[in-house]
Amino acid sequence: IFLTAFALHQQGEVEQAKALYETILQSEPHHFDALHMLGIAITNEDPARAVDLLSQALALNSGVAECFNNAANAILKMGQYPLALECARHAIALNAGHWQAFANGAEALRNMQRQTEAMEWINQALELAPDNANLYSNRGNLNEELCEYEKALLDIGTAIELDPNDARFYVNRGIVYQSLNLIYPAIADQEKAIALNPELAVAHMRLARLL
Repeated sequence: IFLTAFALHQQGEVEQAKALYETILQSEPHHFDALHMLGIAITNEDPARAVDLLSQALALNSGVAECFNNAANAILKMGQYPLALECARHAIALNAGHWQAFANGAEALRNMQRQTEAMEWINQALELAPDNANLYSNRGNLNEELCEYEKALLDIGTAIELDPNDARFYVNRGIVYQSLNLIYPAIADQEKAIALNPELAVAHMRLARLL
């Protein structure tokens, strides 16, 4: 059953996969892979339960870097940043090349107002994944918070070159333009974000404020 569930999950049939993972856990509550994958599947909708499932998986096998990283991701969504950082550190200890763990650690540090350390972590992530648009955008956001606006524009510009269809990147660049008091470029970027994703609430909010 697990292989069927995993295949469905990979194909984007997440609801069907979740139902099968639940079925497995009813009869085998200590099934590591079902605990792990169900935790991933529900992270966005129910991060608290996701953390519980991933914690159960780690209690069964604490040697899987990916499980620690996924726990860090779910814990970030709960706003428990020191614990998320600790999980990211465990993932990296198990796999020094785990760029997602460096990215999650950077996000935890940023939310803990430790921007300089966060920059070190995001740079590590970019060394490991130099073509990842999200990482450039995240570093741009960090540079904006550090008032390094030119660096921020360069980073987010690189993110847009790598993935010109991600509306979030235009939102982020618009924020930098706004910080520089470049209102018309900021408006243009928020409008571009809305054109790409009309349901992106933050872009509508930013555009309303600019107007």
